[in-house]
Amino acid sequence: MAGELQLALGFAEPDSRYQLDAVQTRVRRAGAGWILDGNKCVVLNAANADVLLLSARDEQDRLGIYQVDPSAQGVTLQSYPTIDGARAADIGLRGVQLAADARLEAADDALEALQSVIDRAVLRGVLHKNTAAHRKARLAKHLAASKA
Repeated sequence: MAGELQLALGFAEPDSRYQLDAVQTRVRRAGAGWILDGNKCVVLNAANADVLLLSARDEQDRLGIYQVDPSAQGVTLQSYPTIDGARAADIGLRGVQLAADARLEAADDALEALQSVIDRAVLRGVLHKNTAAHRKARLAKHLAASKA
């Protein structure tokens, strides 16, 4: 990996309390594209990212992952240092216009995809295991309830 393209995954929101499915950020169709509104918090590497991958719910309340240009009009980043010396940012999204193909194809299983990414981040030491374990327990509970 040359590190030529940097990504940042935004899944946490101010009131989500470690619940990956507690997403208030909304996306709606607008012509051939999308309009995105909401907030993300503690997005690691956001200030350095070439592309933000952000969770949002559409008009049918389906969760998806969307590609967002961090320099797009309506995107605000408030960057700050984390306790471990890394950097994170809180992101505001106000009427952000996205291309028609901004929704990732794998977004049909967005919740499971998010969990997979978190598990891999823990294995690589990017995310602390206690934080991830808490998120995973909540996700497992949610998945069990949705399949019942």
